[in-house]
Amino acid sequence: MSTKSFGDLSRNLLLSVHSVDGCSIIEFTDADVTTLVAIEKTINPSPWSEENFRSSLSRRHLCIGIQREQEWLAYAVCSQVVDEAELLIIGVKKEEQGKGIGKALLTTLIELIKPTARTLFLEVRESNQAAINLYQSVGFNCAGQRPNYYPAKEKNIDREDALIFALELDF
Repeated sequence: MSTKSFGDLSRNLLLSVHSVDGCSIIEFTDADVTTLVAIEKTINPSPWSEENFRSSLSRRHLCIGIQREQEWLAYAVCSQVVDEAELLIIGVKKEEQGKGIGKALLTTLIELIKPTARTLFLEVRESNQAAINLYQSVGFNCAGQRPNYYPAKEKNIDREDALIFALELDF
């Protein structure tokens, strides 16, 4: 099995795919990781570390985000093996949530992987209804469940189940 490299994407391609209210969708780099981790810590009960982001960059995963006037508002990381892709993480700055930024980023990511992927998978916390609504709004369907996958957000629960979502793409 070989891992698909997204390193050949150009900023021009990303910019031509989508823009949102004066924002740009671009690839992020190693220099952006500290900022993205700071956002991640404010929105995710089990945040990705600098090492997680840097590992995805070194593996040449698709690492994109949305900036407005050079301020990061959102980010997403996607890996691909053969014709299956997985959305590893997507995050939107707390004060920017509910404004369509996450949907624009996800839609762009889908358009970028369509030429080489048949299916896009992701896992989501069973309790994350806002994310579930977003995924369903672009055509994802629940394909399964992973019991006790996530560390619990609440102290009275040990672990939380993950729902596995899949989106069939036109290959």
